[in-house]
Formats: sequence, C-alpha cells, structure tokens
Amino acid sequence: MQKFLNINKRISSKVEKFVKALDGVSLNIDKGEIYSL
Repeated sequence: MQKFLNINKRISSKVEKFVKALDGVSLNIDKGEIYSL
C-alpha cells in the first residue's frame, strides 16, 4: 500500500508540473506571446 501511495504522489506532482506549464503557455498565448517549454 505504501508503494502505491508513493507512486501516486510522484504522478500527482508530475501532473501538477504539467498543469502549471500548460497554465503558463495559455497565459503567454493570451498575451500574444508563445514561449516554448
């Protein structure tokens, strides 16, 4: 069970980073500036 929780934490942190990156891209697109990740 503990291993599963650790894997879950790792996945959720990766998802958070991905979502933050997407938010950054969408904000830049709103400004008319597209930056590569």
